[in-house]
Amino acid sequence: MSRYGTLLLNKIVEQNDVAALKRYGITADHLSTDAEKAAFRFIEQYAGYNSGNAPSYATITQEVPGFDYIPSVDDSYEYLQRKVKDHALKMEVMRMFNGSNGETPLVSKMFAEKSGHEFVDSLISELERAKIGTDIRNKLGTNLKTDGAKFLAEYDK
Repeated sequence: MSRYGTLLLNKIVEQNDVAALKRYGITADHLSTDAEKAAFRFIEQYAGYNSGNAPSYATITQEVPGFDYIPSVDDSYEYLQRKVKDHALKMEVMRMFNGSNGETPLVSKMFAEKSGHEFVDSLISELERAKIGTDIRNKLGTNLKTDGAKFLAEYDK
């Protein structure tokens, strides 16, 4: 089981940077464990009531049973979000093929209900959806100095 979600949430709490969740497009669905998902929701809720600030370690460990305190997470947000989203994508693909909570796998349902070409098209579509949902942000914002040519090309259209 991946622990990168726990590392990322600890870094957010340690650096009081709740905005990193939005900046890197992290959602509760990207996290692996129930404790990570509960911690994510608690951090967002706490920030909503406290001017965007993250809770302290003492508060989050008190309020979220099973959430592990890991001090001094020095890895970059970029690295941690890449690892979280990579694991989330793998888990989503596994759910498509294996199902979850006793459900029939999505791939099995599509295979039984669709023609060969429709099945392949649907499978590609579902894989693309999963990939887009876990896209990794390598670049944040726009730099007018380096992206000026793109703007001029769009303007000239």
